[in-house]
Amino acid sequence: MKDESIEKLNMRARGAIIKQNQSELSVERFVNLQKAHDGIDAQPDLKSKKKYASQNSTFRSDPRDNSTISYVGKMDWGEMDQHIKGLYTITDGDLMLEVNALSDKFCITFQLIDKKREPLERFFELLDSEKIAYTVSEPYTRYLPRIELPKA
Repeated sequence: MKDESIEKLNMRARGAIIKQNQSELSVERFVNLQKAHDGIDAQPDLKSKKKYASQNSTFRSDPRDNSTISYVGKMDWGEMDQHIKGLYTITDGDLMLEVNALSDKFCITFQLIDKKREPLERFFELLDSEKIAYTVSEPYTRYLPRIELPKA
C-alpha cells in the first residue's frame, strides 16, 4: 500500500470500519472470542493460561507496536462541524500520533506512555520548522486500567 494515494488509503480504512460494524461479523467475532476464552479456561495452570492467551490473541496476531501513527481523514460531520472544537482519539500504545481532520483544522492526539516530553518537543520543533501554526492543550493523564496477570 506504500504507493497508494491518501484517498485510497482513507477508503481502505473507512471500509474496514464499516465492515467491523456489520452485525453478521459481530456474531462471528463473538464466537471466536468465546472460543479463545474457553481455550484459556481449559488450561491447567496460570503459566499455561498466559502462554495460551499470548499465542491465541483475538485482538492482534502481530507483535505489539511501540508506536502508532494514524490518519483518520476528513469526515463529513454535516452541520455539526461548526460546533466541533476538537476531535481526539484515546487508545493504547507507548507512543501514538492520531490525526483527525475537520473542515477548517486538524486535531492531533500525541500520546506517550510516560511523562517524558522529548518526543513531543521534537514534534513541536518540526511543526515550527514547517511554519505550521498550532495550539496545545494541557496534558491529560489517561486513567485506563493496565491489566497485569499475577506472576505464577
